[in-house]
Amino acid sequence: MRELGIEAIPALVISDGGDGTNERLPSIGLFDHVLVRARIGDDVFWLDGTRQGDRRLSNLPQPFFAWALPLQSGAELERVEPAAAFLAFDSTVLEIDASAGLETPAKVSVEQALRGDAAIAMKSRLAALSKEDAERGLKAYFLERYDWSTPFQVGWRHDEAQNMTLLTMTGEGRPEWDVLQNTDLKYLNLPHGRFAKRDEYKRPSEQDQNAPWLVDHPTFTRWTTIVRLPPVQDQWKWALTAPWTSLTLGGKLYSRDWDFENGVLRVTRSIRSLKPEISADEARAANAARAELNTEESIVWQYLPEQALKELLALEAKAAGNAEKLIEFGHYFNGIEKPEEALRLFRAARLAEPENQEAFQRVLETLESLRRFNEALALLQEAMTKRSDPDLMMTRAETLLRADRDAEAAAQARTAKAAAPADVDVLGRAAEVLWRTDNDEEATQTVEAGLRMDPIDLRLLQVRGALAMRAGRYQDALKDFEAVLRLFPEQSLYHRNLAAALRSLKRYDEALAALDEALRINPLDGSALGNKARTLRLAGRGAEAAALYDAEVARARTPDALNGRCWQKTLANIDLSGAEEDCAEAVRLEPESAPFWDSWALVALRRGDAKESVKRYDRALAISPDLAASLYGRGLSKLKSGDIEGGRADLAAALEIAPRVGEELAEAGLTPP
Repeated sequence: MRELGIEAIPALVISDGGDGTNERLPSIGLFDHVLVRARIGDDVFWLDGTRQGDRRLSNLPQPFFAWALPLQSGAELERVEPAAAFLAFDSTVLEIDASAGLETPAKVSVEQALRGDAAIAMKSRLAALSKEDAERGLKAYFLERYDWSTPFQVGWRHDEAQNMTLLTMTGEGRPEWDVLQNTDLKYLNLPHGRFAKRDEYKRPSEQDQNAPWLVDHPTFTRWTTIVRLPPVQDQWKWALTAPWTSLTLGGKLYSRDWDFENGVLRVTRSIRSLKPEISADEARAANAARAELNTEESIVWQYLPEQALKELLALEAKAAGNAEKLIEFGHYFNGIEKPEEALRLFRAARLAEPENQEAFQRVLETLESLRRFNEALALLQEAMTKRSDPDLMMTRAETLLRADRDAEAAAQARTAKAAAPADVDVLGRAAEVLWRTDNDEEATQTVEAGLRMDPIDLRLLQVRGALAMRAGRYQDALKDFEAVLRLFPEQSLYHRNLAAALRSLKRYDEALAALDEALRINPLDGSALGNKARTLRLAGRGAEAAALYDAEVARARTPDALNGRCWQKTLANIDLSGAEEDCAEAVRLEPESAPFWDSWALVALRRGDAKESVKRYDRALAISPDLAASLYGRGLSKLKSGDIEGGRADLAAALEIAPRVGEELAEAGLTPP
């Protein structure tokens, strides 16, 4: 390695970890394993000649040892701390399709992705079996995990590039639906939906009570559950209870979030270790905070809206004057899709306790969800007259941004950062508003000022990466997005951003891997799916891009799935007659959707019918006059039909609204002549 110009040195380690080695008397007999420590740039790699032939440095496992002794004169014992994982070692996606009804066996599918040494071990075990024995073993494995299911087909494959083994199962089953007490209404405790209670950190009295505690590190396990529900009927509706969680406890981050829309729900839960040990004080703090970890089940349940409303109104009467209870019941009203009632209770909580910040925040959020921005801004203005608070200023800037009042949002962000030049959080929020309002130079200055105070602030790194992407500095963006991902890999958004930088660098396979990880976190992430299709197209795999939507179209022929498949076929310039049929059906199902008319118009343009394309773009713009994509597409169509002046005017208007609006069409070869 030295001949290659790589700094490398042998080092002794202890194969069982060696925690506490630094507290012992020096002894060569403690060590039982030798590795090579190599430095390449800023990275350190530990090379082990006894492993099974790792192919890529990026896939080497994190160090399993706490201390290393470099074999050179005068070397001291060195502490080795593995970094927290940013890719799950064990990730499971379970999908239950109960859309045909609760009395019918549900369709069940599972994908489990194993990484690292667990992936190698599973691959070795399965590869040693005959196909029939491997199949029997996998069916038994999945049946043990989901004893309510019947596996029909199982499979496995190993991805050498990612050192990942994928286990898959499809079948059917009857999840354990229960009946709510004294009703005929059903509920389901979602598989993988809850956290187990944490044990208390406790030692016998004769042991050192101030010694640190080991953390099983690095670990990262994630579970995602998807349920497709039957349509509502007989006056009942579906609701989901899945307490949102983001809590650091005992050196581990516990996360849970969810989506629920159009009868399809997702709950994603994960546990990730952050460091190899915690201090005695941290252990005592974790004991005190154990109750903060919500260990309730994630539940999907049927309810009768009218009955639920009556019960909540009765409870509300008992909660008069109790801000905490009023807020709690306000959340329940939101859960049964009664935001106006929720708003009324949140306002009542404010009247009961005018200084209650949670009540203030709930009123503000509900007003914004109802798009009543003027009322939200008035509420903020009232609060700002009572106290000059940079946080409130930034909240007002963000509300103005959501109300599409960009110039005012940027001005308010400038005021906030001037009022709090040393507040990293305010600077991060201001930088994001300035970036989103196309004030890139100011945003860059704000980001750099914040990063000088906190070099690993997640929001600042994210905004700097976004600024680099816009400026075409994709390698810089990649570096920042990688840093963000290492800080918080639980969000699918951050994997998508990493993929965007990789795609721009034409590193398509790596981009696709990042998008696959985003889709393991949230299989319902439409942006991740669209970006995966875009990446496949750029890699010359247009048919695969369109095929991503086949399963959803086959399942329900939703307008979104039809439109997605139409769009991908059109951009890839394949099966344009099929694209025409898909888009026509999407428009028929949702005739007031401007994006669907936009896609259908592009089909006509791609097929060479510029006049029909203009007509369809006209329909899209009649619904949404400022839709930049349709203005741009209509401009291309007008130019193709000979209307040069009209085409140029539309293109200019589109670029004024969204300067990068034509990028995806340009990738597909659709540019102005």
